[in-house]
Amino acid sequence: MDSGPASRSDASGATAAALGRVEAAFDAAVVAAMLRCAAARPEVEDGGRLLGFLEQAPDAAGPVRLRIVALLPPGPRARRSATMLFQDGEWQDWVFDALEPLAPDVRYLGSFHHHLSNGYDRFSEGDVAGYRAFLADYPQRFNAFLGVLMHRPFAGEPGRFHEFLTRHCRVALITPDALVPLAPERITVTPGDAAQGKLLRDAIAARTGRDMPWQLRRERAPFLAALREHLLRVGEPPRITLNSDQDITFTAGPYAVALRTAFPGKVALRAEGKEALLDIEHFDPRTLTHGL
Repeated sequence: MDSGPASRSDASGATAAALGRVEAAFDAAVVAAMLRCAAARPEVEDGGRLLGFLEQAPDAAGPVRLRIVALLPPGPRARRSATMLFQDGEWQDWVFDALEPLAPDVRYLGSFHHHLSNGYDRFSEGDVAGYRAFLADYPQRFNAFLGVLMHRPFAGEPGRFHEFLTRHCRVALITPDALVPLAPERITVTPGDAAQGKLLRDAIAARTGRDMPWQLRRERAPFLAALREHLLRVGEPPRITLNSDQDITFTAGPYAVALRTAFPGKVALRAEGKEALLDIEHFDPRTLTHGL
């Protein structure tokens, strides 16, 4: 099961005739990234978002071409098991924000994941529900989402990438009320040497393996608001320090609370020479001035 939000696009409807004209062109670098992803964690579901460009033929009756140029990893807080993948949508949107200035027309076009860990050779109900939830929150211009599911291993040569996509994967367009398989002749693999695609892949690689700045995570907002309110109430402004790892520490008297990028979802409380990690949602800000 693949789930997790992320995207921005214009909305309008999709007709069966329009979906029948859709073509998907994958950069070879994207297909290679899919295979590396599957090889790295075959024991759990894994994948990522498919990014690229929507190209409409000059003739309105002509094909819509999805040009897929990058695979965006699921993010540092993605949750994986043998039967599910929940992507880190917050992190993906943070990376996407950095890509838009480089290519204003870039879009989330779909999602890739594999079922090597469970052998299920179809999109699960959870997969389809997740894609439809995505469309409900972030409708595409033609209101369809490209799903690519790898359901069996592939050990072929790079020149056989089309075989991989058409015989080892399910490739389909998911709409709010239908799942439309993409015919093999409408799937192509291109060399992927265009400068724009490489620019986006390099920008993604520069952020992969790094968490987003802690202050941009939604979970931090309630914590910071509660901490600020308590400190204003007791009249004890904290000393705030930020280190090179983007860890931020609040110190008030003998007590200190640190938000560390290495421990997402946690706060580190230091008091009386000891340190404890606590879940951020369970942290009581009074601890900063009164101790454990």
